[in-house]
Amino acid sequence: EPKRVRTEAGKAPLQVPLAQRHRVQERSPRSDASMGPIRLMRTQGLSETCNRDAVGIQDIVQGDIRFAMVHNFMIDPDWLLGACPKLLAIPCVQVFADLKIGNPEAASLGNLPNFRVHMPPVPIPYGTHHTKMFILVYESSIRVCIHTANLIHTDWNHKTQGAWFQDFPRKQVSGPDHQSASSSAFEDDLVEYMSCLGWAGAQWEHGGQKHRFKSADLRQFDFSKAQVRLVGSVPGYHRGAPAMHKWGHLKLRRLLQNETFKAEFSGSPVVCQFSSLGALTPKWLAEFNASLCAGCTPDGTPLAPGPSQLIWPTVEDVRCDLMGYAAGGSIPGNEKNILDPKKADMLDHLWHKWNGAFSGRQHVMPHMKSYTRYATSPSSSSPTSLAYFVLTSHNLSTSAWGQLQKNETQLFIRSYELGVVFLPSTLANSVSESDQSANMGAQSASVGAQSSNMGAQSANVDIQMSTWDWNSRRQTGDGAVVVPFKVPYALPPQPYSDRAGDEPWVWDVQHKLADRFGRCGLKR
Repeated sequence: EPKRVRTEAGKAPLQVPLAQRHRVQERSPRSDASMGPIRLMRTQGLSETCNRDAVGIQDIVQGDIRFAMVHNFMIDPDWLLGACPKLLAIPCVQVFADLKIGNPEAASLGNLPNFRVHMPPVPIPYGTHHTKMFILVYESSIRVCIHTANLIHTDWNHKTQGAWFQDFPRKQVSGPDHQSASSSAFEDDLVEYMSCLGWAGAQWEHGGQKHRFKSADLRQFDFSKAQVRLVGSVPGYHRGAPAMHKWGHLKLRRLLQNETFKAEFSGSPVVCQFSSLGALTPKWLAEFNASLCAGCTPDGTPLAPGPSQLIWPTVEDVRCDLMGYAAGGSIPGNEKNILDPKKADMLDHLWHKWNGAFSGRQHVMPHMKSYTRYATSPSSSSPTSLAYFVLTSHNLSTSAWGQLQKNETQLFIRSYELGVVFLPSTLANSVSESDQSANMGAQSASVGAQSSNMGAQSANVDIQMSTWDWNSRRQTGDGAVVVPFKVPYALPPQPYSDRAGDEPWVWDVQHKLADRFGRCGLKR
């Protein structure tokens, strides 16, 4: 574990020399279509095959960046600048972080001349800023990356994590007219989320000129080809329509309600994979399930609800992690939220195993958060069909996703969160024209900057989202363009087994068996 930075008031931290000592060769991310729309993060201790096409922080933060925005929960300044020294060369880096709950050491970054630090207002007790995002501004484009890792050593080296990033060009319209140029749903959602952070913008001098960037300046860029829609949460009491449908699980519900899915997903299971859970209730789980099961079949029939399956590591999974029980420090499941008899009765039939063996990550505990709905294939060896896929910072809690109140006229949210949802409509025009004119079943969907947001129906493209075939580099489909997702866990997931003695991981108790380091739990 890297050493944390300690600074005296008014003195700059000593990150720069350390960053130079840890400088590593910069890599460029590959962009071939076979990698799929989400990327796993590179993990120490795994084979080159298991890390194939995985990314590190330098694969994301690269190029001639003019301005950067870094959103996160926990930030270790010493590790961050050592792992990504390019940040020191960017004219201005704006950090958004919770300087109280996350870690106050992030404030020390403000002592560096090119860094600015802003703490979004957190008006509700026990709320926090939990979003994990990079926004990188270039001369003629912008990169948006939404991921699941804190900016600390263990998250980028010893956890199963996911990331999505895409580059977007500047709009052809120049000057103030970009404000009135046509916008996209992704653009509107991103600007609205940024406008809720209480940030007035950043100012800096570079090359003898003064520069400024504020949230509205995001509208200079053309996001119409985004592969995803955003699902954000901001703290507050969101009352009435449309306010309560802008955020949290009601935003996700609205997106799914407006989507058409194949009939095979009616009644099919929904998966919640997360690294922390709150004090859940049957009422809220039903409320959340209703959002995850929203959508219609092609004839307009609402999809039938399906069972929720919660993927959560067992005690044995954590014990056998490459880090041993220490891995459980990033999976905060409290005894009172899991083992209390009332909670256990509610959750016991929902628990499903973490199985990352086929991706090489069985012993690399997940910190990523993902939500999806799947339909199993008649052939057990075929990839599993996905209705949609959510990669996000949202854990399974009311604080993150929100809770309906006052006869369902108000959505209460405590924390800032941000994620992306992949839908057939957002992926429809991510297929190149050559793919559409050729045999659509013979190629993977391209997920580069040529993607569009026109919708599956308007593009007349049949999109088939599926899990990744880890035994093959090529995906095929029957008359459809297959978009493969590198889901690092097995679908369908297997339920806990009493016979195998499966017990859900709890981080605030001691356990019977020692891990590979001789420990029987976390040091508290």
